[in-house]
Amino acid sequence: MAPSSSIPWFLLSVLILMLKQYPLARGDEALIGNVCNKTLAPEFCINCLNSTPEGQQQDIRGFGGKSINCTQDQAHVVQHLLSILVANTTAKDVNEAYAKCLEMYEVIGQMLPIAFDSWSKTNYSDSAVQVRAVVDTHYKCVDLIVGFSNPPELDHELYKFRCLSTAAIDVINQIH
Repeated sequence: MAPSSSIPWFLLSVLILMLKQYPLARGDEALIGNVCNKTLAPEFCINCLNSTPEGQQQDIRGFGGKSINCTQDQAHVVQHLLSILVANTTAKDVNEAYAKCLEMYEVIGQMLPIAFDSWSKTNYSDSAVQVRAVVDTHYKCVDLIVGFSNPPELDHELYKFRCLSTAAIDVINQIH
């Protein structure tokens, strides 16, 4: 468990990262709603696709790339939180689990640009496969830390990552 003195800094870091990640801008609500309502996490999908003014000018193909970018942004948030926990957690078993999880998120950070590259080359099925592999890696991380008393912020950000990554798969799978 993280020392209580690092929690305020931890919360401030999360808030700053969240504000950077989702600026207030709106896209084509009808098209975004239609696409996102076909995902398992429509609210996260809608927030993602509305997060930049370009959303108004994008079609379903553009939404695929945007959803991968949102997933990548969230991976950075989780990676940052895990690095803080690794630096501040004194319990050896918990620290080791966070360190392994951090390594997995570093791998995720390398996998998502590959998924984006596949998407940009219109290889949508490969892109979806890559994002599925990212989700599998995420679950391996979660399995390592599930038995510990994790900070609620970490659990929330991991949940948010799962929602964004599964929404990205669902959006990519809608591209014909």
